Amino acid sequence: MRKSCLAMILLIAFGPVVWAEESRKNPFSERVIINQTFDSTTAQGNLDASQTISNQITQSNESSKTSSNIAFSSEAQATTNKNCKAIAVPDFICNVLSFFGFNCPVGTQILIPTSTSTTTTTTTTTTTTTTIKPVNPYVGQLPSTITGLKTKIRQKFGITTKDGSGAKWTKRQLEETYKVLSTLPASFRCCTTTIQRDAVVRDSNNNIVTGTLGYVKVGVPTAHILNLACQKVATFQGVIVHEMTHNFQAKHPQIQALWAKTFWPLGSLIGPIPRSVSSQGNDSALEDMAESVRTYWQQASWMKKNQPKRYEFIKKYVMSGKAYST
Repeated sequence: MRKSCLAMILLIAFGPVVWAEESRKNPFSERVIINQTFDSTTAQGNLDASQTISNQITQSNESSKTSSNIAFSSEAQATTNKNCKAIAVPDFICNVLSFFGFNCPVGTQILIPTSTSTTTTTTTTTTTTTTIKPVNPYVGQLPSTITGLKTKIRQKFGITTKDGSGAKWTKRQLEETYKVLSTLPASFRCCTTTIQRDAVVRDSNNNIVTGTLGYVKVGVPTAHILNLACQKVATFQGVIVHEMTHNFQAKHPQIQALWAKTFWPLGSLIGPIPRSVSSQGNDSALEDMAESVRTYWQQASWMKKNQPKRYEFIKKYVMSGKAYST
């Protein structure tokens, strides 16, 4: 009852709140506008030289139609919604929420719509304060052929690397995938059985969904890695971890529910508290967790300093106590 009253107070005070969470009817529906960004200037290594992308992608409502059976979009460009403005929650509201047990620090902001237009522009700017660099663990001598690498990944990690629609694995991509998998705990890896390379993803009308790096489907423990993810090593590595996190969520719904309770105490009312590690992470509890796990893996030092509560949650519940020095 108390929480309901507080929610009504905030709604009356601030009006409609914009929250880009996945559809409530299908919380795993695809999101086309993808928010998290990677540093495209310092992450070295073009994994697929035949693929080129522009630094800015503009999407209209027409091109944003998606198939409902696709679970998650991956990380790429930061969404700038020019139709909203950020409004700080008054300190006394934050204090009241904190008094009732909510994690609402002073300085929390909400987004207020300024018009009804829905056209969104995405760009490749960076949202974190540190450079994202490729993770390069020592893995010893790897096979020199694509077939040999696929076999070694399957034997070592129990994960099949599959050629999908319009794309095939390259030797370099398989080497980087091996590096990523070698650093992840078995309890996390086992939630994914296949990593598949696809060229693009299409919506229900067979139109290409632009700006997507990867996705998973509900109930299918396969991480799909698209051509757009293959431009930079750090991007490619991060997409793998992000999509594997979605498979982890599907296998451990109780952990995902605890994440939502911890960092989204008021749900769509004001979004994550504190704000997520990236713009995409502010979309929903699902994306918040996937982006946070990626950041934990790629930028551990930054996250431990700037997001200590998320850091400790992931260390305990997702990574089985494994810490990183990235």
